Amino acid sequence: MSKYELSLCSRAQDLPVRLDEWWMEPKLDGIRLQVVARGGTVTCYSRAGLTYNGRLPEVEAALSALDVVVDGEVVWFSPETGEVDFHKGSGLFRREDSARAQRFEGPLTFVVFDLLEVAGQDIRKMPIETRRALLAQLVEGLGCKQIQLVEQCEASPEVQAAFIARYREGVVLKKKGSTYVAGRPPTWLKLKVVDDADVVIMGAEPGKGKYANTLGAVIFGQYRDGELVQRGTCSGMDEATRFHIWDHLDEYVGQVLVVRHMGADGEGFRHPQWSGVREDKLAAECTWS
Repeated sequence: MSKYELSLCSRAQDLPVRLDEWWMEPKLDGIRLQVVARGGTVTCYSRAGLTYNGRLPEVEAALSALDVVVDGEVVWFSPETGEVDFHKGSGLFRREDSARAQRFEGPLTFVVFDLLEVAGQDIRKMPIETRRALLAQLVEGLGCKQIQLVEQCEASPEVQAAFIARYREGVVLKKKGSTYVAGRPPTWLKLKVVDDADVVIMGAEPGKGKYANTLGAVIFGQYRDGELVQRGTCSGMDEATRFHIWDHLDEYVGQVLVVRHMGADGEGFRHPQWSGVREDKLAAECTWS
């Protein structure tokens, strides 16, 4: 498992009334990663506690000389537009030849947003401003292009609009003076533009027409009272992914999938679309209440 239990965002419906009490960051659609560097050894932990060393060679090399624990998000930025693409990023990160593939398709970036430990000292109880200042110094000193410090500004509707226009995902709000708290503290909030849901791949339906003899749609579900219950089907993946799923379906069944949708009800999701497979979450966490 990772060194420390992660701090996660609670979902908020609206901006807080007292915006002057909050910092605002862009919500980036990536893969959560906690990187532990100690004694020349670097270990990259996903949210589910899996290790993914070798996927970010520049990042690991840059951090190998330090003794730190860093929290962040692995993101793929389009070299042409700068836009974030979760599907491309998660696909690259999951590949066994990830480091080689990134040389041709563009590198993954580790966007860091918190520092949990420095030189063996747990600093989670320090105010967020102190942790960020130390993190900013660390990033500047490393000079690694694949490690970036997340943007952070005083919260305002104008900043929210700017972050949404650039990253299209939403914003994260962090209470000024807050410490790093495991779980979902009220001091970390997320406001999303597009709804998404984490579900479990249960199987697939065959395609028709141009997709005859290959994948038509993925069947997905969520856990309710300990039982995996089907909640819908989705498509929308690119053709390479479509054919790969059909040829390797056993590898996909049981994995966590992100679907984007236009709302949910007691039956399922409205217009769910494939967004990408994620390995930073356990299937058992995909619940339906």
